[in-house]
Amino acid sequence: MSGPTTARSARGNSAPVAPVADAPAPRDSLRPHDLSTRLLGVSAALLAAPLAAEAQPSAEVYRISLFHVGLDHVPPSLDGLEALGYEEGKKLKLDFRNLPDEAAARVTAAEFARTRPDLVVAFENQTIRAAHGRITDIPVVCLHVTDPV
Repeated sequence: MSGPTTARSARGNSAPVAPVADAPAPRDSLRPHDLSTRLLGVSAALLAAPLAAEAQPSAEVYRISLFHVGLDHVPPSLDGLEALGYEEGKKLKLDFRNLPDEAAARVTAAEFARTRPDLVVAFENQTIRAAHGRITDIPVVCLHVTDPV
């Protein structure tokens, strides 16, 4: 390790300079719906992985159920998925539900557990609490969570 770094002032004096910590790397400036689209794309890719191993293309339609408490949420764009060959109705069936409150989310989570989609996407804390304990053997992807553990 080398010695302390020195710097010259305008008068020509040398003085030791303390090392400067690296600045934190800039975070991605993704908007929430961009992140949702990416996560939905990753989820679809994970579900589609078995298809790559098969010689014959499958006609299976993957069912993805998404739910959110709040009537203001717009379903994610499917543009990225369509570019990968996943068109709604052909390889994907999305069931997106905006719900008025957590009680409705609990009823919806129980319904998802009965209808057994291939994947459940829970947006925000209320739907995650609703899914906890009700959806036990279906993968659940959690988005926009303040405390996931």
